[in-house]
Parts: sequence; structure tokens; C-alpha cells
Amino acid sequence: MQQSPRLWRYRMDRAKAKTLRLWTLQPVQVWLSLQQSGSLFVDPALRKLDPEYQEAYAWMRGQMGRRIPAYQGHDPWWAYDYPPDLRHYRYRAGEPGSQQVRLALSVPRERVLLSAYGDWHHVLSGDYLPPSQNPDKRLQESEAWERQFEALITAGEAPRITETSRTLLEESWERIFDVEELRNTNTIQATFERLDLLDVVSVTEFTVAATKLRRW
Repeated sequence: MQQSPRLWRYRMDRAKAKTLRLWTLQPVQVWLSLQQSGSLFVDPALRKLDPEYQEAYAWMRGQMGRRIPAYQGHDPWWAYDYPPDLRHYRYRAGEPGSQQVRLALSVPRERVLLSAYGDWHHVLSGDYLPPSQNPDKRLQESEAWERQFEALITAGEAPRITETSRTLLEESWERIFDVEELRNTNTIQATFERLDLLDVVSVTEFTVAATKLRRW
């Protein structure tokens, strides 16, 4: 039977007061670079981002600029407010056979923007985010938005979204930041601008698996 890839864990520090516990999955090279420099911003040249998501990521940077003091406009690091289970995540954390790390972090609250992971996909797809969490009511609200959107479309060589409808659409996306209301229906993700070595609590190294095991 194929064996589960071995994990190497390192304890670095203790979680600090007035911080958020976060976990991020990164290539091992990020961890090596962080140890050398002590602090890292995301390198845009190394970021692999589907072109269709550029607008959504630009919107998130704009929200970070509004909500995080002293934000300088860099691409965000992404993390979760729970430890991803590597028995599952190691199958989609990168290229099979590549070395990755799960960094446990203790990041000052004022440097972090929390959002709902599931509802973030409305932003990625450019869809309206209804206010209700009830599935039936949410469908009704989405259909009402579609009718409203169609009324706001302007004619031209091709239909295009108006400034008014764009404003309403982007305002709906801001609901992803109501994390306490959304915890029952979403996992919670985090974005922050700078990754500091001093914020690392522990490190788990792992190898990305090629095929999913039938048993753990």
C-alpha cells in the first residue's frame, strides 16, 4: 500500500497576545527566503494567477487599502484561520513531488483582513452576492438582482454593465467581510501584506502527493 508522505514539524515560537492565529501553505522556497530576509512581500513575478481573476484580486487589494492601516498596495499573502488538514490539502498544494510548508502564524490583528472563503468565489466569478444565507431566499435575491441588472444594462455594440450596476455589484461583495455572521456557512480566509519571520509559530514541511490514497 502506498504510504502517506512523511511530515517534518518545527516549533519556532509561541503565539503572541493580540494576534490572529493563521495558517498558510507555501512552497518551501518561501520558507527558505523568509529565514534569510526576515520579512517578505509577495513577488508578482512568481505569482501564478489566472488572468480571469485579475479584476477580483485588484478589488481585494482595494479593500485591503481601505481596511488595513498603512497598507502599501502589495499583492496579499493568503491564509486560513484554521490549520488545513494536510491529509487532504497535500493533493492540491502544488505540483506532485514538490516540497511545501504549512506555516502556523501569529499575526497582529490590525495587519489582517478576514473574509469568507466560500462567498469570495462570487467575487472571483463576478456574480452578485445575496445578503441571505437561506438557500431558497438567496436564490430569490439572486433572481431579483438579475432582473435589476438587466434593467440597468446599456445598449451598444455589446451589452455592458453601467456604473450604477457595478457599484451595486461591488457593494454586495463586501458582505464577505461579515465573517462572524458567515462562519456557519463558510470557512474563513485571511489576507495580509507582509510575511514576517517573527510571526512564525511552527512549520510543517510536506511533499505534495500525486494520487489520493484510499486510506489514510
